[in-house]
Amino acid sequence: MKKWSFSKLFDNKRFLIAFSLVAAVLSWLIVVSSVDRTVLREVRNVPVNLSQAEQEVLLPLNLTIVNGRNALVSVSIEGDRSVVGGVTPADIDIQADLSGITGPGTYEVTLYGNRTLNYNVGDRYGKGFRLQSVDPISPTTLEVQVGRLTSKRFDITVDIEGLQVPEDYVGMDTVLNPRSVTVTGPESVINRIDRCVVSAQLTEPLTGSRTISSPIVLYDVEGNEIDQESLTLDAESADITIPVYKKKSMALSFDYTNVPAGFPLSQVDDRLSVASIEVAGPEDVVDSYDRLDLGFINFSEVTLENFIFLFDVDSVLPTGCINLSDVHTVSVEVDVSDMVDANFTIPHENIRVVNVPINYTVTVETPSISGVHVVGTPEVLETLMGSDLVAEIDLSDRDVVPGPFSLPVKISAPGKGLVWATGDYTAVVTIQER
Repeated sequence: MKKWSFSKLFDNKRFLIAFSLVAAVLSWLIVVSSVDRTVLREVRNVPVNLSQAEQEVLLPLNLTIVNGRNALVSVSIEGDRSVVGGVTPADIDIQADLSGITGPGTYEVTLYGNRTLNYNVGDRYGKGFRLQSVDPISPTTLEVQVGRLTSKRFDITVDIEGLQVPEDYVGMDTVLNPRSVTVTGPESVINRIDRCVVSAQLTEPLTGSRTISSPIVLYDVEGNEIDQESLTLDAESADITIPVYKKKSMALSFDYTNVPAGFPLSQVDDRLSVASIEVAGPEDVVDSYDRLDLGFINFSEVTLENFIFLFDVDSVLPTGCINLSDVHTVSVEVDVSDMVDANFTIPHENIRVVNVPINYTVTVETPSISGVHVVGTPEVLETLMGSDLVAEIDLSDRDVVPGPFSLPVKISAPGKGLVWATGDYTAVVTIQER
């Protein structure tokens, strides 16, 4: 067996090539590690941070910066090449010395780097780079304009373009939320504000209400937009609500209560002062109604002296609807021009109790009901007698318990036609358990 020799490897051409490459890489690493890795770099377009100094120096004096907020500078930094190459303008904090400012005016202020926040000054909280020791910031100063801080409240106006509403719809007054805005900033800028405007642009007709959120834009008296950089608004935008309602003509109607049993109500001649009104509202609400019910007339209150009854139209409008007609009160007139009246006494035997529970008995104690005022046609009243009238007590709508009670009665004249009793009447009854 041949003995292996390390020296013979160098006789191998492939080995020599590989060995040479490895040796070269190791030599390069040794040289690089022994060379200083600190490099210099200029970072451009670094923003000047004025907020901190403004908060600490100017605001306690009721001052604020008018011009100079968007200043950019170039900054020279140094540090390890692996760090410096990745530094961006956002990594560098350049501030201004505002300590000499005591009132409104234009000032030349000195710029400096806030080392305690962003730069490696030997502590472990740094970012691995630092400002160059000589003239690291260019330019070294910044001109700022300072003004007196003030606040003022402005009404917001609306500018809507392209608003179209179909013929059977109606557009209502625009609603803003909020309706005004408080603007805070330099007094000189605040005094330039003439209008605060929100706007909307529509491209098709509206058949329903629409809400659009729009930023608040400030304009001077000449219509030029005012830069809001130095201003603070308590609302950046406003909601523009454009109410669009569907129109519809709705008939008015009413009904009667306390109509005597068997009374020929169809023979009563009554007239509404207005038969219908035009309303507008959300389409789904308007489409669900074909008339407006005004309410009720108590028929026992219709007399020769009291025959006109008033109704508030607006109070019966469906929720969300509005009255487009210039009619807010309507009247109902019951025609009693051909009627006469008289007083009668209802005898005891015509005072009746109905719907008595099976386990109770009821005794009518009232001997008669006198002074019953009756209205009707002359033909009816000419032959009408007290015995033609019936006073009825209905126990179905009350809790029945033993004892004497004075209860309301309903009076009718069965089969007599157009005649009715006016006013309220009672009778005394005694209720007993069986």
